[in-house]
Amino acid sequence: MREHELGYWQDQLTAAMAMTSLLEQDRDAPAGQSVPGSRVLVNQELLNASRMLRHIPRLPAQNANWLHFAYGVNPDERLHQALTIHVFGLEVATSTPKQSKQHQLYNLTSIAVLYGRLIRQSSAEASLITPSYLAEQVGTTLSPDAWRKSRWAVRWRSLMEHINALDRLSIEELTRLNKLLRQYQEINKCHLNPSSRL
Repeated sequence: MREHELGYWQDQLTAAMAMTSLLEQDRDAPAGQSVPGSRVLVNQELLNASRMLRHIPRLPAQNANWLHFAYGVNPDERLHQALTIHVFGLEVATSTPKQSKQHQLYNLTSIAVLYGRLIRQSSAEASLITPSYLAEQVGTTLSPDAWRKSRWAVRWRSLMEHINALDRLSIEELTRLNKLLRQYQEINKCHLNPSSRL
């Protein structure tokens, strides 16, 4: 998937999550025309958003967790913990840290997962995660220049690579699944209604 396609789907996911969260907050507000065969009133934007999001639970757990955590309106602490464990496992598998440094690496992983969400949400809070803050969280007092040269900065970059790869893979899996299910629905439509093949 190209970068501009990835950006498009990131924007679509953010908008869809925001749209569906508004429905949950304001259940009494009229939303528009009724969907045929349904008693729920929805508008076209909400319908498109729900179509995009309905397949997320069918993805592998880490992909579904990431999409809900990174693009959802309200962060879920359980998802944050699950993703931290997943990304920590990826980092430990690729770089075997010393036993004495694993707790610090776990804390850095937790911050990296949160930072990944803040960046995708275009949150101003992302600017609070500075090299000085990161150095403090791993128990050192490095200046920003010293941080950039430290082994912890290398770990930070590696964690962010894992998170960006998880984001890309999750979006690719979701778009692939949506496409496959759309094709399956078209095939079923043709089998159920032979006149639609013409």
